[in-house]
Amino acid sequence: MPVSAATVLHAALVFGVFWQAQQSPPPLAAPSMQASILPPSPLPMAAPEPAKPTPPKPQARAQPVKPTPRPPVLVSQQVQPTSAPVSVAPAPPTPPAPSAPAQEAVPARSDKASPSGAPASAPRFDAAYLNNPAPAYPAVSRRLGEEGRVLLAVQVDADGAPRQVRIARSSGYPRLDAAAQAAVEKWRFVPARQGEHSVAASVNVPIHFRLDDAA
Repeated sequence: MPVSAATVLHAALVFGVFWQAQQSPPPLAAPSMQASILPPSPLPMAAPEPAKPTPPKPQARAQPVKPTPRPPVLVSQQVQPTSAPVSVAPAPPTPPAPSAPAQEAVPARSDKASPSGAPASAPRFDAAYLNNPAPAYPAVSRRLGEEGRVLLAVQVDADGAPRQVRIARSSGYPRLDAAAQAAVEKWRFVPARQGEHSVAASVNVPIHFRLDDAA
């Protein structure tokens, strides 16, 4: 009995599967597609462009021949030699006294009137006992060859001392003028006399600067 029941069950399953298969619609057939490869169609050819005319080659312009410049002719110029400053050896410690021409004395108005009214004598600066030193020759003036004559107007008091020294005529070189003025301001003078009395007066003192004397 058990065997027959199993057989029946198996037969029922087979029948069910078969019946289900009969009820399902048949599968649709897929439409067939055929692809054909077409040969490529030739592209339309463009019309050839007309050949451009070849432009004529530009002819080179003839360059004018420039004349070769002549070298400048050098004219030799004669250059006058510049004289070098006179070289003067340093002055000795005690330079020689400046040469003095005749005194150009201008007597001043006397401080004390003389009863006799005699004219006053001019002050003197060339007396040996005065020991007046000569002006120092400036070193720069020696190197540059400066020479000249300075005329100094000196006011001398009754004691023989210079009260005022001014430059009456320049040598043309300020260094020489200053050296002469500085030296004479330290000098001593023989005062002017009017009768028996010493009086104040003025005198012109010339100072010569010569390189020959300073050598």
